[in-house]
Amino acid sequence: MRLTRLAPALALLAALAPAPLLAASEPVTRMLDGVILPAFAEFTKATKGLDAAAAADCSAENPALREAYNTAFDAWIGVESYRAGPLETGGRGLAIAFWPDLKGAIPKQIGALLASGSIPGPEEFAKASVATRGFFALEAMLYDPAFNTYTATDPGCALTRAIAADLARGAAAVETDWRETYGPEMRTAGEAGNARFLADNEVVQLLFTATLTELEFISDNRIARPLGTADRPRPNRAEARLSGRSLRNVTDALKSVRAQVQALSGETGGESFDRLDYALYAAGEIRDPAFADVETPGGQFRLQELHDAVKIAREAVNTELTAKLNVGAGFNSLDGD
Repeated sequence: MRLTRLAPALALLAALAPAPLLAASEPVTRMLDGVILPAFAEFTKATKGLDAAAAADCSAENPALREAYNTAFDAWIGVESYRAGPLETGGRGLAIAFWPDLKGAIPKQIGALLASGSIPGPEEFAKASVATRGFFALEAMLYDPAFNTYTATDPGCALTRAIAADLARGAAAVETDWRETYGPEMRTAGEAGNARFLADNEVVQLLFTATLTELEFISDNRIARPLGTADRPRPNRAEARLSGRSLRNVTDALKSVRAQVQALSGETGGESFDRLDYALYAAGEIRDPAFADVETPGGQFRLQELHDAVKIAREAVNTELTAKLNVGAGFNSLDGD
């Protein structure tokens, strides 16, 4: 009898009690803890090493500096997929990697800055043209014969150090935002007070789209640009060709995508993995790291095979993850306005 009388009161208390916290879905948790946050931490570490190497010896032929450059670039490939969020803030992503440079702004802007004889300090440099910042500006300073003959007392040395320091600051800021703000918002999607993500499926959709966008960027930019057409290959359009990283970037990006698919799906096998593995095999058949041999029949055939393999891999990833995650391809940063 007493329990019967208490029932209405208990029901009222239950109705008024705060809703239980919503746990992030398994794909989101796997992506954040297993892929995204470790990758951004590695990016911060690698760019810090790059900054230290440039500060110790800015000379373009310094092996330690070139090794640090390539290590940092490798780390960038591991995080570039996540263009939404912190990388969008203040144009950070473009300041880190301004490519493709469709109008040849990088050599023009670097030349003008060096001719001025005055390299801005950190605060002003952070406001400078993106064509004078990031990995591709630094590539020009280290590998382009038009710029890499500077001495320790030349503006070129100061610019090399400024770019490396700017990259380190940018990487640290982006990682902090992911760790302290953007990542936690993904974990708490749908909770009261989370104005960015109103439901967990929004986060899953965002991460799924990022993976497909990266595969599109690999095929349509990293490969198709230097591939050109059958009668007009364009090797000079290859990404990071001065530093001989064109193929390395494709391979690193495919491996990054593979890790993303595994985290999102929670699986280690299937059509997506088979197709991605074949794309990696096709990449391994490429003989010129800068795609320069695309002007030969054999080189063009191998690069075309790689292009087709990445396209097919994207279709497989799209099909399998759409079914697995109950999502569809959404807007991506490559679509334009």
